Amino acid sequence: MLFAAAILIVISLSFQVFPIALGLSRIDLKNTIVSVLILSLSQTVFFLLGYYAGEQFMHLLDNYKSTILFAGFFLIGIRMIMEVLRIRKGERTFLISDKNGEVLAAMAHSMNTFLAALLLYFIPVNKLWLAIILFLSSMVVAVGGIMAKPERLSFTFASLLYLMGGILIIVSSLYFIFAAL
Repeated sequence: MLFAAAILIVISLSFQVFPIALGLSRIDLKNTIVSVLILSLSQTVFFLLGYYAGEQFMHLLDNYKSTILFAGFFLIGIRMIMEVLRIRKGERTFLISDKNGEVLAAMAHSMNTFLAALLLYFIPVNKLWLAIILFLSSMVVAVGGIMAKPERLSFTFASLLYLMGGILIIVSSLYFIFAAL
């Protein structure tokens, strides 16, 4: 059950690339592939960085791991839910023309992934599998975002994805405080 909760969290985190991908609608196949790789790799690299940072000092908090998992994932879920209205208005969708802006936007949206990976240190699952699942699900979401046209309905769908991701992360945090570990 812990592995299922970790997979749910990782898939929910992959929804973060959709608003960026909406602003990257490209016709050229080479640019599309590079954009998808940038978005997916930024999520995966920040996940691995967060996990390895968690290995360095999170062991000091082993006595409080249920509370830390609950509080951390609850706050990440709330943070994602708070972004919903901004995405729906189009404020969190970027029209990016160069690769530097694309990389910076991808890094900014990967901060929740970094924080979640810090917390996933406490869950005894294979982090390499989680990183692979995150990479693949981010690729699927990024391709979907690039294929969608940046219009009102797409913004609504992006905000729905963020809302679903936030709710799933909050439900997972409740599982960690009451049932797990």
